[in-house]
Amino acid sequence: MKLNNKLNKIYSSLIMLFMGAAWAQDGDDHEIMDMEYNKTVVPLVRVIANPHDFDGKLITVTGYYHLETHLTAVFLDRDSCLGYNTESSILLDKSLSREEYTHCGRIDVQGYLKHTRDYYGMRYQSDLYLKDTKFEDFNKKESE
Repeated sequence: MKLNNKLNKIYSSLIMLFMGAAWAQDGDDHEIMDMEYNKTVVPLVRVIANPHDFDGKLITVTGYYHLETHLTAVFLDRDSCLGYNTESSILLDKSLSREEYTHCGRIDVQGYLKHTRDYYGMRYQSDLYLKDTKFEDFNKKESE
């Protein structure tokens, strides 16, 4: 009998919770519901872990930018960028000028992923390459 009373209270609480959430969304502010889903925006960790899923596709990733004389790459995290851990990075086909970036600062990069061993070597130990690279803030709205 006590178990039934507890279950009834739990069910009643859940119903009230869902009704409250529905009521809260019923106002004029629908910004959360109106956001567009951009399929090209992908977490960099997913690209590094599953490169075959994104090979040849247009992707947008956020990472830590590193420009060097011999190569330019976007890294998974700041520590990897500073430590030059290229295993957790994507090589880029274009670079920013030194005035446009902060060393190992976060940037958004868009391009077509190429999963290849062509660029793998002593200095760069990743088989990921981004072609037709664009450096922009892809999170801004067109109207801004």
